[in-house]
Amino acid sequence: MPDWILAPICVLALGGFIWFAFRQGFRVKPDESNRDHPTLPLGPDGSWR
Repeated sequence: MPDWILAPICVLALGGFIWFAFRQGFRVKPDESNRDHPTLPLGPDGSWR
């Protein structure tokens, strides 16, 4: 396939992936109840939950 055809297709695909990632990322709501301490996989005593 000629480069002048392939380049716009790749740019559109890359732009679509970036747009989708931003759309999904901004859809996540912040955790209002746990603002001071971010959620960690370890419990308060350092053990796994």
